[in-house]
Amino acid sequence: MRRWIRGSRGLQTLEWVAIGLVALALPAALAFGLRRAEAGPGEALSAAVSAWFRCLIGQGDCPLTAVGLEKAGPCWTQPVGCLARWGDCLLQGACEGADPKDLLGLLPWLAVVGIPAGGVVFALLPPWVRRRRWAWPRLPLPPSRVPRGRIPSGSSPTPSSSGRVSPPVSRKPASQSYAPFPKETPPPDPGSGPHGIRPPTLEDYVIYNLFDHIGEVYLFLYRRFPHANAHLNHYLGNSGKDYYVSPEEMLHDMPDFKQKATYSFYEFLNEIHKEINQNYKGEPIEFEMNSGWYDHYAPRETDWYYAVGGFSFAYTAYVRVEPPPPGEDRPQVHIRYYLHVWDRYNWDLGKAIDLPIHPGIQPVIERALQRAPNYQDKIYIYDGRLIIEDRALQELHRAGIAQEFNIRGTSGPYELRFSYTPNQPPSVSDPFSKPPTRRIP
Repeated sequence: MRRWIRGSRGLQTLEWVAIGLVALALPAALAFGLRRAEAGPGEALSAAVSAWFRCLIGQGDCPLTAVGLEKAGPCWTQPVGCLARWGDCLLQGACEGADPKDLLGLLPWLAVVGIPAGGVVFALLPPWVRRRRWAWPRLPLPPSRVPRGRIPSGSSPTPSSSGRVSPPVSRKPASQSYAPFPKETPPPDPGSGPHGIRPPTLEDYVIYNLFDHIGEVYLFLYRRFPHANAHLNHYLGNSGKDYYVSPEEMLHDMPDFKQKATYSFYEFLNEIHKEINQNYKGEPIEFEMNSGWYDHYAPRETDWYYAVGGFSFAYTAYVRVEPPPPGEDRPQVHIRYYLHVWDRYNWDLGKAIDLPIHPGIQPVIERALQRAPNYQDKIYIYDGRLIIEDRALQELHRAGIAQEFNIRGTSGPYELRFSYTPNQPPSVSDPFSKPPTRRIP
């Protein structure tokens, strides 16, 4: 119990309980304002709380006059019926007999029941859910884009047999301030163009809310795709800031990516060995290497497929070669290397994504499209699948309520030490094994 209280969930729960206790001051102020003027806040709070709990446990008839809440009577004695009545008023226009003063009676229920219950539910959520950023605006409309990345194309060089696209392997003297992420990134696709070139319309906000709902309900809760949901949420957040991912997590989640990254590392290690063969003359040397960018596409119907789709990855390394130490006959090589991933989260004309439609979300999509007729040719259901054309999400970027961004990540560093043998590169079974620092004889 003590460990739980000291943990993040326990502290969060205690914070919400404290907020709930503080919120009891609100009904005290309400009772004090509605009671006779000579009653103090302590007396008003005591009478109000006693009456509430007698009503909750069924030992009282909720006497409003005892606490001076007769002005807020209907919502105080029948909160469920009050909410239903005001729901009919807001959604159907049936507001006959509705008095805004009645809503005062909901404040005690919110303080006594709503805040503590919300705190407990929030504390039980996983930590990575509690840390999520919630985008604005969030409209009160009923409820899906599944973002994906783009494989660099167009002006990039012809890929090699292992998939390298750009730039070529480079070598330069080692710097004292080594920045591992490559300065040049693959050229992105055209995307949606300038951001915020037109004012948003009501239809844009309807579709915005639809995609927000699809991310939360469909991607996160139903499909269990946290990364796809997080990337879509960042797009709807409209900040345009770089979003950082974990290459180690991508290697773990995509075995095919790990296999390709391993083969690419072998090629990169051979390039490093060639540089040592050409430049080591018996004196210590150090230099940096850049593998160039390789491309990869995430497997279909997976979390990373909808989160990035096609993406690029590269290696950079710091290499140092020293003469043989006493008692050794071979130079010693130390390599510190990093794996980088990069992608542009954007949308292109002529492209689309499709999702297996879920029966529970289909009515929500249909209602949203009824309110946004200009999007009906961009978002539709065909053969049991939800088709979302890229130009639907382009409009949110152009309207200035969502924004494309860069996805990037750097691993490691990993370190490799071995004895140098000319024309014989070292053998590495798994370049991403833990711990990252390894010694090869």
